[in-house]
Amino acid sequence: MKKIIFTAFFVLMAFATFSFAQEKISTTFNKTNALVGDIIEMVVTVELEQEAYVSSKQNLSFNNFDIRNITVRHLSISPNIFELVLEIAAYKTGELAIEPTVVFYINSDGTNNLFFTPYQTFSIVSSINDNKAQIRDLKPPRKLSIEPFYFVLMILIILIIASLAFLIYKDFSEPKKVETPVDPQTAALNSLNELYQTDMKNIDSRLFYYVMSGILREYISLKYNCNAMEMTTREFFESIKKILPHNIDEKEVAKYLKLFNIVRYAAFEPGYEENEKSYAFTKMLLETL
Repeated sequence: MKKIIFTAFFVLMAFATFSFAQEKISTTFNKTNALVGDIIEMVVTVELEQEAYVSSKQNLSFNNFDIRNITVRHLSISPNIFELVLEIAAYKTGELAIEPTVVFYINSDGTNNLFFTPYQTFSIVSSINDNKAQIRDLKPPRKLSIEPFYFVLMILIILIIASLAFLIYKDFSEPKKVETPVDPQTAALNSLNELYQTDMKNIDSRLFYYVMSGILREYISLKYNCNAMEMTTREFFESIKKILPHNIDEKEVAKYLKLFNIVRYAAFEPGYEENEKSYAFTKMLLETL
């Protein structure tokens, strides 16, 4: 029954996320018509909450257009405006749809979020003198399109119904298992070891440091009865500084936490050896604290 409650909670959170998204989005193009194969610059401008950040690593796609290149620019800090320049090209003629696609960004607190590009149409012609070619549905900055919202909501409802049916079936068909509790230190070390078993040379650094930070913070929260998951880096450092053994240098811990920040928020890419050192230092803290 706890699983069913958790699933319902997930639905409500997802619904709230899509209902109250505050991104302001607009789209412009560098030309009003194009031939087959021409490069078209599609510029998506979005205003996000303060300190939110759009990563340059995006996996976007359209059905009718190839994406040749993506450039992300930070236009201003207040308001916090980003610009995505998509170089696209089509290989057939007609009034072609540019469907909404998902763009991921990072909130100020380090959590992931997303928005959809607005729906557009663009005429690809066989002759540049075709006066019918035009861009349609250009609109001022606005909230998320309602069409993607209902599409996502419909998928969520289907998934939740299927999940609830599966959980109910599982609860009635399987005998109850008594889980042996695992102490926080063992659980944290096991999670860290599972992370280390991935391809360390090719893993995404931002994801690696995000997960590793979560493992350490969750362990500190459970063992010392504090809410380390919600602390800023400075607050977290001040908290663990009080419990550091004498053989651990506070400066080394501060340097270690600073690296986490620049990897997650400044798109810094540390090398394989630096990742190994951070893993070893995290393991030492879990075993010592």
